[in-house]
Amino acid sequence: PGTHLPGVIVAGTFYRSGKKCFWDVSRRENTIAVEIEGGPYDKVIVDVDDPEKVIRAVNDHPQRGWLARGTLEGSASYHIWI
Repeated sequence: PGTHLPGVIVAGTFYRSGKKCFWDVSRRENTIAVEIEGGPYDKVIVDVDDPEKVIRAVNDHPQRGWLARGTLEGSASYHIWI
């Protein structure tokens, strides 16, 4: 269950292409998407104050996964696989 007001907010659990995703986004330009293996969700999509800072923190973490910049729903976003 979730809320989707186009251009305003997407929040809650949604299924996309057979994957269970958690969304909490109100600022698309600051969105990161984290793909998860073995968790309750396949992907978590959230907005953060400083996506570049989050990316640096993930890259600097000794157990980091793979990181790439990509697109999500046609907007700039960051995809982090951990």
